[in-house]
Amino acid sequence: MRAAQLGKDLRVVWELALRYARLLCCYRLRRAWQLNPPLKTIATNLAIVGTLFLAPV
Repeated sequence: MRAAQLGKDLRVVWELALRYARLLCCYRLRRAWQLNPPLKTIATNLAIVGTLFLAPV
């Protein structure tokens, strides 16, 4: 019983950590794009790849 609850708690913490990582990644990409417009294509590609890797989780 306690192991199941611990597993649920860890999953919630993991999901929150992933959500925070996504937000941070998006913020940094947007910031880099504002500071250096030619980075637009690189930032877009990184965002697409990151979304593909994080989406199934």
